[in-house]
Amino acid sequence: RDWSSDVCSSDLQRAPLGGTDRANLAHLQQAGRHLLGLINDVLDVMTLEAGQLTLTPLPTDLDELFGSVDNAMQVLALEKGLRLHWAPRPPDVPAWAIVDALRLNQVLNNLVGNAIKYTDTGEVRVTLRADSPPERDASGTLRQRLVFSVSDTGIGIGPDDHARLFQQIGRAHV
Repeated sequence: RDWSSDVCSSDLQRAPLGGTDRANLAHLQQAGRHLLGLINDVLDVMTLEAGQLTLTPLPTDLDELFGSVDNAMQVLALEKGLRLHWAPRPPDVPAWAIVDALRLNQVLNNLVGNAIKYTDTGEVRVTLRADSPPERDASGTLRQRLVFSVSDTGIGIGPDDHARLFQQIGRAHV
């Protein structure tokens, strides 16, 4: 952990900054957290490839999680002149869910980031919906399947490439 950046960040937060400077500082801090997340994602891929990845499902505020991804991705969308739209959480979807927030954040950042990357004009839209009504399992735990969708006005994936989408990525050994 880089304590010097935390101290510098704390010092800047206490400094008398104008509204624009304070907003820029907040964006800089968010970008720093996003960069750290990308580094952790690389480490997670290595863990996954080694067969050691474990999920940590915890109560998670979905609106807060989406807000975090939105904050990180809006900058990228704005740079390309795109509109990034997050549909409001529907009333049949709970505000809190038991999920691995870190992994869900990684997945959403990846999907939204790729949608922005491959969209030249228009918008990227993120939606959440309930795929089933809530049901109690044998232990009495309330469960509900939720579906996250990311759509865009980009070029899409050609039909010939659909079959390759979920194949394992190969590597050449040199």
